[in-house]
Amino acid sequence: MFNTKCMNMNKLSIMAMVLVLMVCGCSSTNSTEKNQSSRDNVINVKDKIHEIDFGDVVLHNGSILCNLENYLVAIDNKSYDDMIFVFDKEDYHFLRSTGRWGQGPFEYVSIGKAIDNHQGGMFVSDFGSYQMRSYNLDSLVNDSTYTPFIKCNLIEKTIPTDFHYVNDTFSIAQITVPTSVNTFYETIGIFNMLTGETKIFDFVPRVDKQQFAFAASEKHRLVAECNTHYDMVSIVDFDGNLQCNIYGPDFETTGLYTFTDCCFTNDYLLALYNGDNWTDYTQAHLCQVFNKNGDYVATLDLGYSTFRLSYDETKNRLYFSFIDTIQFGYLDLDEIKFD
Repeated sequence: MFNTKCMNMNKLSIMAMVLVLMVCGCSSTNSTEKNQSSRDNVINVKDKIHEIDFGDVVLHNGSILCNLENYLVAIDNKSYDDMIFVFDKEDYHFLRSTGRWGQGPFEYVSIGKAIDNHQGGMFVSDFGSYQMRSYNLDSLVNDSTYTPFIKCNLIEKTIPTDFHYVNDTFSIAQITVPTSVNTFYETIGIFNMLTGETKIFDFVPRVDKQQFAFAASEKHRLVAECNTHYDMVSIVDFDGNLQCNIYGPDFETTGLYTFTDCCFTNDYLLALYNGDNWTDYTQAHLCQVFNKNGDYVATLDLGYSTFRLSYDETKNRLYFSFIDTIQFGYLDLDEIKFD
């Protein structure tokens, strides 16, 4: 009888151990795969968005507003005159414009975003001349004769179309790789400004590499790919190691125009989300909020067709470029309770 009880206890112990191992194994296996069947914590923030008025300065729809320390910089790539506009961040008055369209010295054929160099300046690429130019913003504002200098020449085969600057030899970049005259794919990797070279991460997402919105956080050493064609977000670390894939409720739906822009804040990843059909898409009016582990937190209903967003860490504020009844605005995140 004693032996039978022992045997039964041993069987139960073994079964319990197997069950624990199975649960642990499933948890470990699925820890990088996050399936979110619903995102129903919707917070309407339209009445909390403040319009930004740049006075007499006229910018085309689709202009990108970038936060750069003491300044706001707008890139207007539809302008046939200056394309870079600098404004005071506190009262939004106009300070200086530069970056004329054209093919002459320091003119732009195909202008990129304004990238903060965290040293009082910005980098702006011209993909027409394959140059990266560097500006000191204080000098630009105070000296009407100021011209930028060429930071580096870009290599045509792997072009950093967007990046997060860390130092001259290490920036996390969104890289466009041409595959023919008319085709390309996008990926992420490391950009070296001293040489102009890029190194692509080994990370390969579940879906084919297509277009995606890009964001990086030096604080958390994380990079986000928010896919443009799939309801899917991938988060990797600065070494290219996958942290998680996030699949939304519309992941299996084909032909969607999904994420259009994204950014990291102090605590969250925010991604503009559309969800309309690709053939007749409009701009996003929702902003999905995830924590740094990829868990869903909330959905912000912005109430406006939104083109781009930019984060200001010092004010804990989001700046938006709209294509709607207002063109630019901001949202103070301290006014929102996500939980």
